Amino acid sequence: MSKRTGSWLGGLLLGSSEEQELDRFSIEHLRHLREVLIRNPVVTHANRDAIVETLRSIAELMVWGDQHDPKFLDYFLENNILQHFTHILQQRSNRRGEVAVQVLQTLSMLIQNIQSKTAIFYLFSNNHINEVVGMRFDFENEEVLGHYITLLKSISLKLNNNTVQFFFSNGLFPLYTEAVKLINHRDGMVRTAVRTLTLKVYHIRDPAVQSFVISQPANHYFTRLASYVADQCQVLDDLLALLGGGSSTAIYNVDSCLAEVEDLLSYCNDILSAGANGLASLVLQCLWESFALPVIVEPLVTAVGSSQQGPQLQQVKGDSKLLHPVCALHVLERLLHIMSYTPFVDLLVSLLCPPPQTSMNISPDATPSASDQASGRATDRASSGHSASTSQPDSSPDKHSNPPAQHHAEAAPAANGVAGRPPPQPSPWQALFALHEHSLAYRECFLAVLHGEDSQLTAAAVRALVAVVQSKAVSENVLSACGLLPVRRRRHQVLMDALIGGERSDPASLFGSPRSSSQSPSPEREMREPHRKFPAPSSPSRNGSSSRQDPLPQFPHHQQHPSDPPDPGTPTTNGFAPHEHHQQQAQGPLQQDGVDTQQHEGQVEQHAEASGQCVNALFGVLLQPLLPSTCLWHIGWLLSHLLAHAQSASSQLSPHQQRLLDQAAEVGQAGLVENLQGMWCDAVAVLVGWEWPHARRAIWQAGTASTAAAVQAWLQAIQVQGLAQTSPGRDGSPQRGAAAGSTVSLSAEAAKHVLQSVHTFVALTQIQQILHTGEISEQAPIPAVTESVLRSNELREGTTVSLDQQVTCSVAFAKGQERRVFFAIQGLPQADSALQGAAAQAALATAATTTVASVVLADPGQQSNTGVVLSLAPLLGANPEVGRSHPRWLHVHVRPHVRGLLKLLKGSSHGTVLMSIGRQLVDGHWVLSFATPQQAQYAQDMVVQHTARLRTLHGEAMLPMLMSSRSL
Repeated sequence: MSKRTGSWLGGLLLGSSEEQELDRFSIEHLRHLREVLIRNPVVTHANRDAIVETLRSIAELMVWGDQHDPKFLDYFLENNILQHFTHILQQRSNRRGEVAVQVLQTLSMLIQNIQSKTAIFYLFSNNHINEVVGMRFDFENEEVLGHYITLLKSISLKLNNNTVQFFFSNGLFPLYTEAVKLINHRDGMVRTAVRTLTLKVYHIRDPAVQSFVISQPANHYFTRLASYVADQCQVLDDLLALLGGGSSTAIYNVDSCLAEVEDLLSYCNDILSAGANGLASLVLQCLWESFALPVIVEPLVTAVGSSQQGPQLQQVKGDSKLLHPVCALHVLERLLHIMSYTPFVDLLVSLLCPPPQTSMNISPDATPSASDQASGRATDRASSGHSASTSQPDSSPDKHSNPPAQHHAEAAPAANGVAGRPPPQPSPWQALFALHEHSLAYRECFLAVLHGEDSQLTAAAVRALVAVVQSKAVSENVLSACGLLPVRRRRHQVLMDALIGGERSDPASLFGSPRSSSQSPSPEREMREPHRKFPAPSSPSRNGSSSRQDPLPQFPHHQQHPSDPPDPGTPTTNGFAPHEHHQQQAQGPLQQDGVDTQQHEGQVEQHAEASGQCVNALFGVLLQPLLPSTCLWHIGWLLSHLLAHAQSASSQLSPHQQRLLDQAAEVGQAGLVENLQGMWCDAVAVLVGWEWPHARRAIWQAGTASTAAAVQAWLQAIQVQGLAQTSPGRDGSPQRGAAAGSTVSLSAEAAKHVLQSVHTFVALTQIQQILHTGEISEQAPIPAVTESVLRSNELREGTTVSLDQQVTCSVAFAKGQERRVFFAIQGLPQADSALQGAAAQAALATAATTTVASVVLADPGQQSNTGVVLSLAPLLGANPEVGRSHPRWLHVHVRPHVRGLLKLLKGSSHGTVLMSIGRQLVDGHWVLSFATPQQAQYAQDMVVQHTARLRTLHGEAMLPMLMSSRSL
């Protein structure tokens, strides 16, 4: 408190005027402030302001003393001033309002500014701060909540293996238990603080603390966390349903919700990677049951196979509302980009794409025993070809292998006997096997989506595949088993196999690519039967091994921290078995001892078949109409990585794959040729030149990792799917169906279809190039037309032009202001007199792409046969029509200029460009009155003839592009 401040109330409470004249930064002043707290043990309305000022002054003195004079801290600790803070808050009325705010703020300032470790130890001792943390404050007051969270953050910054002892005692840990109650608070700052504090706790290497967080009731937090992630995914699903409108509010809401989901997934990944003993197993179990199954697995399986669901799948399903499959695939994609914990990612990817024609070796007669569930070894035996009921340990275990099943079976009762610890639950791998036993496994549902007709769902599935291949957390063995291992990594894997175990490598596979072979099912049959069932489990042999090797690799569900000593007797938690070495996470059947050459060859064949299925499915997707450009780019990126693209790469495509690629290219060319007869045919060459470098860059570098790119891709898929409601007519004008009441102009609808056809054609042409030559040319086969070229050749109002052929008519741009003008056509391409024959015609076609032909209304000029441009409209898209009831009237459609469309492309992202076209491209309409019906008909014929000639020239200008695509 200042020397010169103080009221009569402050003087009465704080003491005489002599005491107020004490040196502000002195021990005497601190002693005086302590005496004030002693004289006022109860806070009332009369002394509340003075108490608040006293607390603030104490905090100020302590911060100053920590930097200048350590005697302040000594006095503070020796006289236990912190006890007065606790005593004040013990009065329930003081846990709200300015008193609570000041106490919490003072404590936060003390903790943040004190740097001495000894002082921190003294401050945290005596349980005062721990008691304050455990009190129930009025969190409806945002100011109180904010300072409480600041206090938690301040404590978390000082929390370590040495200081945690002051907050955890007698089996109580209020700092942790009170913080986790706010995990789903509406305030993002509060949620962030809770995550920061809990992560600090999980990284503490204290056995008692680690045991506390995974024991009841504290372990319920992880179930709540996983459920909260699922709830946020449900919110995201609801917001995606509103994204089709394209409003800025809807985009912002989706972006914000997606950011929260990604933050939660990143937080879960940090927990899994913390390395705490038993924590990863517990969190993985909760994520699987409360998040992965209801959010990722069930929506797609239910949507694709709702008529074929069996009892086993229904047991896994919950009663909660399922997400839309599109949202489920979006969440999966973001998860694969964010999470780096290999066991969980491998588990999900193995669920998504298990090897086809594979027996899971789980049957009603081979139920895992209790010891198997306790040790988590049932999946190991199933994967190694043994019956799940066989529980005999290996007679000579390797020193790096897991402990025998019996050892864990004996340790399991001890684990279950610990107070508060939940009994072991079925592991995610066992639930995964139950799903595989169903006739409609997730892989079949995923392939069915790729073969389906929902372009939005297909685009989401393709993005998920890109995320699988790009994820650094997925082990190569899982990618190989799924058929998604890139060809370069496959060659590297074979070379390493040749160096380590020479007889197992197959030199022919060094340059192979996934294609249909004699061992694989015919591509035609796969396309006809996307829901082909897995065969029944093969019967075990006498020695208990199956006649077919299950190629699913095994992964640990607990990552031992380097600082933790290996404990072979550690009991499992929730069905997960700990592994000693992180390197074993990448070990699959190819690296395990005892796998003979025949089994290895069988696995290679199965992996090749899986890859062939994925590649064939991607080629099939190319035949779907109205695919968003981002989806086509991602397919090109996937095929370029899954297939060899050397100069002889054309031989790597099977006849079926080549046929699908040719059919897709023909469909793309047909769509482009159709739009060359429409009202925007003069924009085709311009759009091709604009799109070519963008598509080339996107195919080489599939950008799916950022949140903004994801939202833009989702938005584009929704907008492109809406184009199915309209189709271009013969003249290029959209023929509306379901969108009859749309307020979008005809020119805008036609421009959307032209842009979509250019996207499709360019992407398919570049996919052909990269698959046949391994490269994509930097420039399109036709000259690029830039905006500057169009601007230089564009007519402007007020320009004087010569009029060779004109017709006089009347027009009124305002009511009662009719005027006589000349009707003429300007800007037609001119032939080069120096050229003849085919060269002249080619030059004329090229000139047509750079000129801007327009229908002109001009006032009479000062000279004969000249006029001053009053208004103009692009010739292509004019669509003149003589009035039926008024034959002297000519109706002319005024379409926006190509340069305006190009400016929209430059100013919009690929997700919002279609919306921008619909909102900003507006049509105009002229009604011209001629002296006689013959003059009106002559004007119409003049426009029609020049339009047909221009369309022919634009088609000829695109011939090099079309021929280049056909030659591939």
